[in-house]
Amino acid sequence: SIHNIRCAIRYISGSPVRSALFDACAKVVKVPCKGSLCLDVCTRWNSSFLMLNMALKFEKAFERFKNDDCNFENELKENVPAKKDWENARCLGKIFRAIL
Repeated sequence: SIHNIRCAIRYISGSPVRSALFDACAKVVKVPCKGSLCLDVCTRWNSSFLMLNMALKFEKAFERFKNDDCNFENELKENVPAKKDWENARCLGKIFRAIL
């Protein structure tokens, strides 16, 4: 689940056009968060928590982006975040919060 969300963030942040489209999707679905997506650093586990925490705030924007960007599913193939990935991310967030 972390890998799938990471792949989606990497895809979106890999292009200014895709980033702008994602920002537009976030506005359309009225994401209340004013922050932006961030990738984790493999040597710092707490950065995975920060990445997931921010991505969860944009979950609806990811769904909208999947519909608006025709290459998203083609590029990520089986790594497109599914409903179960978001559920797992919520569970992991609770575990990370308990540790921190």
